[in-house]
Amino acid sequence: ARILDAAKMLKDEGYKFRHIFVGTGSDYEQLRKKCTQLGLDDYIVFTGEQRNPYKYMARSDIYLCSSFAEGYSTTVTEAYLVGIPAITTIVGGAKEMVDESECGEVIENSTEGIYKGMKNVLDNPKLVKTWKEKN
Repeated sequence: ARILDAAKMLKDEGYKFRHIFVGTGSDYEQLRKKCTQLGLDDYIVFTGEQRNPYKYMARSDIYLCSSFAEGYSTTVTEAYLVGIPAITTIVGGAKEMVDESECGEVIENSTEGIYKGMKNVLDNPKLVKTWKEKN
């Protein structure tokens, strides 16, 4: 839900982007409804459950981990393995992973942090290229 709120702020500021949610969960239908209510259907894609989520990850510019709390993030590691930089909220191991890889950014664990991380990437497309070259 925080990603949707951040996306709405960016859309309202005139940014163009696409965010893909892969998979399902207990909040799946609620998030889809909120997406439509916020007018984000042209910005947000919900794929539902996928056998191979990596096909989406590998074609992405950035992986965004918006976890509230987590141990070592397996999904951030997976993003790095397919050559995709990551923006991650400050959760267990995030700082060490980003510092070691030099391909991404650790953001504040809040809607505002997610907004700022997404905005930074949109404002600085060369940053993503630099991160990908280091990966």
